[in-house]
Amino acid sequence: MAAPIPVPPPLQSGFRISAVTLQPPSNPPTTTDVANAARYAHSIVSCYIASSRSVITDDEVSAAFEYQAAVIAAKNLTTAPQWFQVAKSQVHARLDALEARVGGLETRIGGLESRSDGIEAQVGGLKAWVGGLEARVGGLDTQFDGLEVGTEGLEQRLAKVDRTSSIAYNMQVGTGAVVPFQEVPFPDGSYPTKDPHNLPPINSSADFQSMSSHALKEYHQNYCPDREGVDGILENSVRIREVTTAIGCDAVE
Repeated sequence: MAAPIPVPPPLQSGFRISAVTLQPPSNPPTTTDVANAARYAHSIVSCYIASSRSVITDDEVSAAFEYQAAVIAAKNLTTAPQWFQVAKSQVHARLDALEARVGGLETRIGGLESRSDGIEAQVGGLKAWVGGLEARVGGLDTQFDGLEVGTEGLEQRLAKVDRTSSIAYNMQVGTGAVVPFQEVPFPDGSYPTKDPHNLPPINSSADFQSMSSHALKEYHQNYCPDREGVDGILENSVRIREVTTAIGCDAVE
């Protein structure tokens, strides 16, 4: 659940908007909260125009619309998109099926090893049969290795789904000041805040102000590997702009 959304402060002039009395919205906001925010913004603009700025300031008009946008964004982002939930459940189902197959192979290998122990106690021609059985166990190990490679491929596909959904999510939350960004995997499937990168998270565009040049450069090199001059000298403002675009953010504080 996101942090509560504060209502705009009282007007500096002391003027009261009689059309609507704002109360802090629910968490998450309801349709009534969205309607109240819209009525408040409309009333502010009407008074602003009618009074020729003598009662309402430019900052107060801006605050009314920012509050309306924050309420709408928080209401629309309480759940992940349906298509992402379907894709995620399908990938997890395939991973569960793969784990079940691996477990079955381990059980079969364990059974074969038990049979091998009994066969070794026999003599003569039975030893040749044991040798053939060991060869079969080796073949099963090869199949097991192939399944592990397949698991790595599924993890990369899951990271690709996560990357696409996180970019789409971040495109809806503005600067991330009210609803934080989701972490977007790099194009190679690795995550910025995990090994081997261990970079500071980007929860909002304000995080760029405290980020070191080294961390910003590594973010830029991994999100924009094909960018001309990515390893050379670039202005931090250029790197910030291109990283925010790569994670789906179009607004920078």
